[in-house]
Amino acid sequence: MCWIPRRLSRLAIKLGLFEEEERGGLLCQGHENHYDYRYRTNVLENLMHSDLNLWSNDDAYKREHHEAVDDKYLQVLIQLRKMGLLKKEDIQQYHLTIKLCGEYGYFSEKRFRFLIEWDPNALINPDVKGSLPTDERFQIVFESGIRYFPKKKGINLLFHKGTGHNHWQYPFESACMGLGYEQVMKVVEDTLIRYSDTPINVADALLSAAVDENVHLDCVYFLLRRQPDVLLKLLSSSSSSPRISTLVDATAAGINDNNNDSSNNDNSGDSKIRKRKRG
Repeated sequence: MCWIPRRLSRLAIKLGLFEEEERGGLLCQGHENHYDYRYRTNVLENLMHSDLNLWSNDDAYKREHHEAVDDKYLQVLIQLRKMGLLKKEDIQQYHLTIKLCGEYGYFSEKRFRFLIEWDPNALINPDVKGSLPTDERFQIVFESGIRYFPKKKGINLLFHKGTGHNHWQYPFESACMGLGYEQVMKVVEDTLIRYSDTPINVADALLSAAVDENVHLDCVYFLLRRQPDVLLKLLSSSSSSPRISTLVDATAAGINDNNNDSSNNDNSGDSKIRKRKRG
């Protein structure tokens, strides 16, 4: 059945059934259906889904089934890419990685890696974190960030704020809520050890986190805990660089502001995460 999208789209193009920009019907959205959101998506978006209608109490069978679906859908994506019907810009335009990470249950690792290898910048989207965190999902997404953005952006992605109704939440917090702080930190530390040949530039990551309003200030605390003397090193070099001095001042000001906010709102989700990190 995995041949259907590419063969039908090729036939539709040959017969001129769709406009050129519709790519043989691949980009046509279905009619709105209040009972199934998939009817409002196009074929490329539907290729990000898993089989959620599988009913079985056998976990091994379910995993085998989902892996088979992942394999077949991956082959469709590969063929569509070869035919020029799947384009690099589609990944972000149609939020394909977000849809993969947002699937409940099984995480389609092969399709995820295929898309990220083609367009690593899709990782920068703040909503690429997943709906129900699992060890596997969190580890693969975080590892990809460190692999493609090893110096500073990869670690900062852990604390990148979401958008829309998720604007208050960031991947590290979401993972801690779902998996527990200790397990999340184990995944983070194990991943950083595996990629220790390209170590994080803590100073650059710290300054970047301090001035980027899209990165939660918990990132600053996280980095300071890993390398407590980084601010002293930055201060010692700030005398020769006005820019660094300004950034260090901004970092300190941000930390003070965040401390004040935390003391005024001890029941906030951010405060709870920070208290766990001190433990």
